[in-house]
Amino acid sequence: MATLDFPKGSYVKIAKPGEEFRLHSGGTSRVFYDVQALMENPIYAGYVLDKLLEKMPYGGHFVGIERGGADVVRRIPPERNAKVSFISKDGKLIGEKPKGGYVLVDDVATTGKSLEWALDITGTKPIETIVVLDRRPEFDPTNTVPIVNSIFSLPFLKI
Repeated sequence: MATLDFPKGSYVKIAKPGEEFRLHSGGTSRVFYDVQALMENPIYAGYVLDKLLEKMPYGGHFVGIERGGADVVRRIPPERNAKVSFISKDGKLIGEKPKGGYVLVDDVATTGKSLEWALDITGTKPIETIVVLDRRPEFDPTNTVPIVNSIFSLPFLKI
């Protein structure tokens, strides 16, 4: 699915030597991909939404993981007649429980733990899992999440 590198510039932050960013996953990294800022840009937000809507027919069900995935699915226009649910930070499913096929959405996959957690909460596997950016190692043997489609690919960065 990924066809574009994640945009550099103000959306990618590199830590100073000897410093690291604390990520929402609990891990640390020298590189921070600011998906929240990216989604404030109407061009990139439109691109993300277009890619997301390609994956589900009119009237489908989308489940967004709070905060970033929920922000993405909230942008689905009402005329799509889609069901939209959210998984809150405290583990509650807000909205309708998926019955049958649905698309699970998150902003960034770093370890895949929030995706695993979401699968436990919904109690069913999605027909598609989509993230704005998948930054997990490509061949991670601990990855238990079904195939994840990333809208953007990781850019090559010199650190």
